[in-house]
Amino acid sequence: MGPGKKRILIVSHDRPLLETRVLLLAWAGYEVASVEKDDEAMEVLEEETFDLILLGRKSRLPIKGLDQRLRERHPDLLTLKIDANGEIVSIYPTRVTDAVPGHVLDALKEMLNLQ
Repeated sequence: MGPGKKRILIVSHDRPLLETRVLLLAWAGYEVASVEKDDEAMEVLEEETFDLILLGRKSRLPIKGLDQRLRERHPDLLTLKIDANGEIVSIYPTRVTDAVPGHVLDALKEMLNLQ
């Protein structure tokens, strides 16, 4: 990808999945940062800029999930939410995909206009 690497923040409460996704996206040429908790994601976004945020499973907050908080605070940030079945579980993310690594990479490329 060269010097203009796209920056992605990965949020996942599942450490093995988080680590796997970090390795996958770094291997694919993205600059990657990661956090395990929703509040950490919101703090990082106040200090750093990302091209896209990749959200794992549902937020642990029962009333307002991270995807909704992101839409309210960072409405222009692209958000890709992973659901095991690729089903829409929230109206807030920009796009939803299943957890198949190739599908995640394809969605990222399309969303970041890297085709």
